[in-house]
Amino acid sequence: MKNKIFSLCMILFVLLICTTVTASNPEDVNSTTATPTMNEITTINTESTISELTSETHVNEVSLTTTKTNKKIDTTTTSKKKSTDTTSKTTKKDTATITSKEEHAISEIKTVASEKSSFKTGPKYIKQAKTYSLNGKVTCVYNKTSMTYVGEEKDAIGVGGAVITVYNENTSKIVTKTKSDSSGNYVITGLTPNYYIVKFEYGTYKTGEEEVHIINTTESLNYTFIPDIAIISYSGSSSDGQYNKFEALRKLSDRVYFLEGYNLNSSYDVSAEWMLSHTNFILVDMYALGEGFGVNTNLIKESPASQNNKVAYTFGIYGSLVNQLGWGFLGNSPYSIENTYIGSYWQAEPIKDETVIKTNMKNMLNYIFYLLGESKVNPTLNGNTPILAGPQWGIYYPGYKMSIPIPTSKQINQWIQMDHGYNDDGSGSLNWMTNYYNPWILEHQNPVDILHNFEQWYNKHVKYKGPFIAIISYYQTTPEVEALIKEYERNGRAAFCLYQYATTSPTMTELLDIAVTNKSGLSRGISAASSLYSWSTSYSQMSTNITVETYKHTNITILNALSGISKYSYESEYGPQSEWTYKVTVPQFEGVIGALPISYVEDNGTTVIIKEGVKKHVQLVLKWAQLKEKKNYDKKIAIILYDYPPGRANIGASYLDVYTSVHDLLVKMADEGYNIGMKKSEIPTTEELTTLLIDIGNKGNWAKGLLNTYVKDHYANLTKNHQLISKSDFQKMYDELPENLQKQLVACWGTGLGNGSMIYNNSYLVIPGIYFGNIFISIQPARGWDSVTDYHSDALAPPQQYVAFYKYLYKYYKGKTGNSVDAMISMGTHGTLEWLPGRTLGLQASDWPFQLIEAPIIYPYIVSNPGEGMTAKERSFAQVITHMTPVTTASKLYDEYADLSDAISNYDSNKKTGDLSNVEYYKELILNLTSTGGFKSPDFLRMSENITLYNEVKEIGDQEIMSICKSAILNLSQSLNKSMNGYYNYTLKGNMTFDEYLEKMYNYTTSDEAFEDWLSTIHQTIESLSGDTINYGVHTLGYVWNDTEMVQGITSIASSRTSILQDIMNIYYNIDGNYYDKIKSVDFTEQQAAITSTLESIVMRLVDNATVENAKLMAREQNQNENSSFYNDLLQIVTFINEVRDNKEWASIMNALSGGYVEPGLSGDPALSDVLPTGRSMYSSDTTKMPSRAAWSTAVKSVDQILTQYMQDLGEDTYPELVGEVIWGTEVLRTEGISLAQYLYLLGVKPTWDQSGKVNGTEVIPLQNLTITIDGKIYQRPRIDIFATIVSNNPYWLSLLYNAVNQVNNLNESIEDNYVKKHYAQFNSTYRLFGLNGAKLEGTGVSDLLNNIASWQNSTEGVAYEQASVYESRLCNAWTVNSEGKIVVIPGQRDLFAYLLSKVNLIMQDMDSTWRYIDSDDYTDWFGGLLNAANVHGAIPNTMLIDIRNRNNIISSTISKEVSKEVMTTITNPQWLQAMTSSVGGWNQLSQNFENLIKTIFTTQGYEEDKNGKAIHRTTSGNSTGAISQELFTKSMKVIVYSEYLIGDANYKSYPLQSMLGWGMTLAMNNYWKTTDNKLLKDLIQKYVDNVNKWGVACCHHTCGNVNLHEWILKRGSALGVKGLERYSQQYYSATNTGTVLGTGDSGTGAGSGSGTGSDTGGENGGTNVGGDSFKGYGDAGVSSGSGAYAGAASYAGSSNGNAASQMSGSSTGSDSGNSGNNNGQNSGNGTDNGSGNSQGSSNSGSSSGSGNSTESGSSDVGQGANGGSVSSASSASSSSASSSGATSATAAVYAVSSKSGGQAASSQAEISLGYILAIVLIAVFFFTGFTRKSARQE
Repeated sequence: MKNKIFSLCMILFVLLICTTVTASNPEDVNSTTATPTMNEITTINTESTISELTSETHVNEVSLTTTKTNKKIDTTTTSKKKSTDTTSKTTKKDTATITSKEEHAISEIKTVASEKSSFKTGPKYIKQAKTYSLNGKVTCVYNKTSMTYVGEEKDAIGVGGAVITVYNENTSKIVTKTKSDSSGNYVITGLTPNYYIVKFEYGTYKTGEEEVHIINTTESLNYTFIPDIAIISYSGSSSDGQYNKFEALRKLSDRVYFLEGYNLNSSYDVSAEWMLSHTNFILVDMYALGEGFGVNTNLIKESPASQNNKVAYTFGIYGSLVNQLGWGFLGNSPYSIENTYIGSYWQAEPIKDETVIKTNMKNMLNYIFYLLGESKVNPTLNGNTPILAGPQWGIYYPGYKMSIPIPTSKQINQWIQMDHGYNDDGSGSLNWMTNYYNPWILEHQNPVDILHNFEQWYNKHVKYKGPFIAIISYYQTTPEVEALIKEYERNGRAAFCLYQYATTSPTMTELLDIAVTNKSGLSRGISAASSLYSWSTSYSQMSTNITVETYKHTNITILNALSGISKYSYESEYGPQSEWTYKVTVPQFEGVIGALPISYVEDNGTTVIIKEGVKKHVQLVLKWAQLKEKKNYDKKIAIILYDYPPGRANIGASYLDVYTSVHDLLVKMADEGYNIGMKKSEIPTTEELTTLLIDIGNKGNWAKGLLNTYVKDHYANLTKNHQLISKSDFQKMYDELPENLQKQLVACWGTGLGNGSMIYNNSYLVIPGIYFGNIFISIQPARGWDSVTDYHSDALAPPQQYVAFYKYLYKYYKGKTGNSVDAMISMGTHGTLEWLPGRTLGLQASDWPFQLIEAPIIYPYIVSNPGEGMTAKERSFAQVITHMTPVTTASKLYDEYADLSDAISNYDSNKKTGDLSNVEYYKELILNLTSTGGFKSPDFLRMSENITLYNEVKEIGDQEIMSICKSAILNLSQSLNKSMNGYYNYTLKGNMTFDEYLEKMYNYTTSDEAFEDWLSTIHQTIESLSGDTINYGVHTLGYVWNDTEMVQGITSIASSRTSILQDIMNIYYNIDGNYYDKIKSVDFTEQQAAITSTLESIVMRLVDNATVENAKLMAREQNQNENSSFYNDLLQIVTFINEVRDNKEWASIMNALSGGYVEPGLSGDPALSDVLPTGRSMYSSDTTKMPSRAAWSTAVKSVDQILTQYMQDLGEDTYPELVGEVIWGTEVLRTEGISLAQYLYLLGVKPTWDQSGKVNGTEVIPLQNLTITIDGKIYQRPRIDIFATIVSNNPYWLSLLYNAVNQVNNLNESIEDNYVKKHYAQFNSTYRLFGLNGAKLEGTGVSDLLNNIASWQNSTEGVAYEQASVYESRLCNAWTVNSEGKIVVIPGQRDLFAYLLSKVNLIMQDMDSTWRYIDSDDYTDWFGGLLNAANVHGAIPNTMLIDIRNRNNIISSTISKEVSKEVMTTITNPQWLQAMTSSVGGWNQLSQNFENLIKTIFTTQGYEEDKNGKAIHRTTSGNSTGAISQELFTKSMKVIVYSEYLIGDANYKSYPLQSMLGWGMTLAMNNYWKTTDNKLLKDLIQKYVDNVNKWGVACCHHTCGNVNLHEWILKRGSALGVKGLERYSQQYYSATNTGTVLGTGDSGTGAGSGSGTGSDTGGENGGTNVGGDSFKGYGDAGVSSGSGAYAGAASYAGSSNGNAASQMSGSSTGSDSGNSGNNNGQNSGNGTDNGSGNSQGSSNSGSSSGSGNSTESGSSDVGQGANGGSVSSASSASSSSASSSGATSATAAVYAVSSKSGGQAASSQAEISLGYILAIVLIAVFFFTGFTRKSARQE
């Protein structure tokens, strides 16, 4: 519009101005004139002065003709079709009139302007022609410096040396010629008015040609060179993909440009797509819908090439999908002969001799010129037809030449002519190759003969013997192939390359099978293979199972030699994210494992070999080959168990009975001839083996006594087998590490043997384990978090013993130097090796797992955990083999809950019949049953009691009791959701006094309404218990469910994955409607039970006869045919049954131990995904298709449900403005992205998908479409702001979520409708994704902190504050993506994170698998950590845990309701207890679940719910049982103390039991559990003491590691009359070398004092304090900085300051029980005493001093301080670290470190003064008076 106004003004201006005109001599072409500026008004002179000139004079004065060339014109002139307005300057001489001659001159000028011929002669009166100039700038869109194309046309770069030639259009003669300067500018002078042709030439671009018409002004003409021939394909590198072809074309012509065809990650570059609008020819290669094709297909469709049918299409998908693209194909069809010729030229693959490529590319380019009409020469007619480089498959070895005939170009041309087109093979291949070339080549190139001939040559010319290693590759020689062959031969192994670069037969799959299995070809055989393949080895058969079936026959292990990753991927801490899908994930679908980068590609396309990667890959391949070649008897196999944190109760794996599984493995090994050191009959029983395994478990640094005992008892074997690693031994191991890892190790753990655990006598690192012949069973070392005192840092190197353990396996196996293990079996989910620091994917030499893995790892892993399982597979190069989940079954009501259900039913029945006496009876019964069932006392009764008491004491004026009662009443009013303010809303009175409120509340609490309200919540709980799905026991490897378990398990699976319940309701009971809607009604309970029972009967029949015939019979019985839903349900159930029975776990594990192939299988929950049978090589789904459409549907349903529940059930008046979500990558993989979809839907954003299901973006959902329905009424909802703590570095997912928030924030909407905008206005940031600082694979630190209870239990701030401080320091890092889609982590966003934590209204997380909230400490770590931090920041968020295990029946629960339900259906449930305690491994799982309950209590100290589940402000102070009631915890402890199933009559039972009892006592000691039941408390302590005395201490972190608990047990136990305390104290001291020891002996007195530098008996309380900066600078560069191990010493009952080794300081304070340091004791008869008196000490830089008085009896020279410190009567030299495993509290150190790392302590409500609160309230009142928002219902 502005241009139009300007033009109009100029026209008006011209109409008002008079100028004179001069006619110039047209023949004077060489005359020169000054060059005017572009916008200058030109003066026109004539013989007479012209004072006025009409505007018509200027029409068509200067014209340009635009031709269809690859350029952009930028000029002040326009084309012939558009006139250019040129205006004249007014001359100095201005006459008022125009003479007739002047008018004639004007007329002649007009004629000249319209007729070209008028310039040839010119009118008579024109005496001399004036000359003009042409200037401009020549630019190009290619930047030679960066070797990239500019992002837009306007960014084109000036080019020097471009030739500009001006021709006379009429004579075609050259008028003049010039070149552009270095900036691209040019000037041509001396041009007289005329028509000219201007040609632009630069490089090998097509010559540009423009027409310019000069009349009376100097003109400007710019020209831009834009390439116009596009190649769209996969580039790869110089030895992969199409890079070489493109480079050959680029060298031939600048007109050719390349677009990467595959959008393989979010960093895909689309910056050059704009050039498609200038492109005249396009070659699209390998288009595959949904496989990552990234170029915008619409831009191709709209291009000049497509409009003129110049799109060549090769080797892609064909059929109707291609036709839907709407492209203009070459020859009008992708099957045309023209398109066939292009594909035939293009198919030549890169080989060492590039002559064929260069020839084919030259001929193809000439053919393109011919097709464009730019050349008359058709190369397909003059002998320049496509040629082949040689065989498309064969063998490569340096120096070996295959003598194989190649078809002539003439023969190829005949085949093309006879059979042009593509896809006869269904795989997009050229028809002539499929139908003519393939038979021809097979006739001349028999695979068996080729292999045989090669072996004959190899035997004669090469020295290496033995079976081959095959390197399978697309191409016959590449830098990677050469490097691999060289490295194999350096290791003395024979290797060769088998290549195949076409999609035609025989495929690489077929070739490898022939090479391995047909001994007529290679008699040596092939033992293993390195794969350089991306995608599939049989690309044309990817959609089939042919490759997998073939590889099962081949039966060798194939490892992925990951090649050609980008330089960015090579350098990134996240690894090769962009290449992972097609180079790793897709090959995993075919069973290829062990992806490890061996090369990367420089920006210029050069391949760079990663030498260390090649060595590691070859090392692992050769180990797998040895498993294939060795006799079983000679194989050395290590079986590694998980034991973390250290303790006898912690050996195990998630829902796997490791003890029984290890026992069964030994039996399998004996059967298959392994040397297990004994006869099969001599294998220990599971119980006997368990005792041995417990003995070798990790000993924490609080259990020095246990470690000393273990070494002494097994010293001979430990020495014999070199399991004691000396300082010199470790130094050698240390020296092998890269410098960056050495520095990390020292920074975290100090020099030498360090200060971690498992250090014997400060002299040896202990490698625990027991040999059974060649089989070594051992325990994976402690990760190290058990030994630190500061959890704020998320970076921790493995300690020295960890490094030594793995190095031992490769250097000293069986005590022989240089002897290495052949393979390791990591027993169950999950270890810690794969989680060590380093790159996320594509590990390199500077990463910890890379350095600690030198042998194959075979890893049985629970099938339902794909995220962590894939981490194990990809970061430890492991063969991860899925194992089954335990049986899942419906929970049944028991004990009080069954009675309560009946009582409620009877109450309802009698109420309906009006039998009031029975109603009262059942009412009383219900109240009694709930009191014993773990339900807290009804709030309405407590309210009534308090009101009564208040009124009573009011009469006597007892103000103190009145105040207490009033406080209780107000607190209870919140729990009842009837606060004074809230209750006022239901009244008509304008004001209400407290007394009036009491009257109202008393009337309510004594009414039936109050009881009914309370009973409804009880009934909901009972209903949730009866419908809950629980895990029944644990799994044992290879175990197949029995018939009873099969019915239970298959019923659960079928309920989720089929519509069988709906069909039963419709068919068997003739009930209409939706089954899952009906079961929400209490009235449907009986029908639901009947339908469920019918399903169980159906499953039972199918279990008896799981055949298709039986399914047909059962369907016919219900008059259902084979097309019915019911029949299909039955068929699926038959499949489920047979797949569960087809358990492949042992077969796969044993075959892997033999170097064999393991069939791949999907991972996920059996109730959700097609993951059966188990025992397959784990892979996960395609991450680019997440969230899937199915996941989106579930997400919408679940979000609508939780919003409805939030508004309706929780009673909130408005929608949540800010939601906090926890997103785990493993959950995303299991559910196809439900949590991602929930995040988007809350924002009001929807994913978009392409036809293949790949997510390609998002779209905003209009506000009017964002609705929820409550009680049948539809309400519009706003866009809800959301942030997430996320455990994933998948760039697709991060980009999706990150961009969606910005998309919503940029909408033109009000803050009432868009809460993202509302919060953005308050805090100027849209960062909403938070996680660890970069590629870290640790947790939030909360769970690790809670394990180390001694470090925080005496904190003055409280556990909630301590957790929040750690949580925020680790999680305050914003995860974003840049414009290229690459991950960018912005650390230290504490203010933003704190703001969001303080504002959050709802916290949510999905539960979708085997693990529910108390099944895994990950929930307390992430969800609990988030909730606790929000509470500490003053927020009172509601909670939602969304159980989506049954997609048909989504259940949302608050945390209190969920955890309470889980406790009732598991820990206190006899059915569950019986299942868990019936197997050896089940005990440890039971113990872990209980520990997770304790951690739930710790993480919900600031959380409370009302009766409806709404979060309310917690008004009580002090510790509590958090999310569960005191009553329910008491019930849990009664079960643990008194249950018939929890009897510690074996060590494997006792240790988990001790752990649970220990946690109960810990909560009692610290007043979390406020029990007044002294009998229960006494029995609890007695049971613990009895177990310790019989079996020894379990020595968990919270028992042996907490000396305060020990002292409390002695003190409280003694007061309660607990027996056996003396022996218990001795057992404790024996295990820990610390703590009070009780005993009797001769009386005596004495006093002693001592001081010294050092520690008690060897520094058993040593620990490491790792600061937040411990890893900074310790990346690959290895620059040293940060913190290190503390060198300071601390006494237990005192304070200490220690100086850190790396410029860090900290302090710690510690105290014994009661914080007094005072204890009395009696020494035992053996002379070891308990020193009585005060012991205070201080230390600095490792020195400590202390004094005290002790009363001694008997002969003793050592006095024991009450806090566990050893005080010599004289003095002792010792050293200990600032960390203490006893009662030391390192609070000061924690906050000093936090502060130094930029940390900010979590805020505390208590710090806000009353004045500030009042001020804030007043401000809020004034502000919100005019801005009160109506509730959703009011709207």
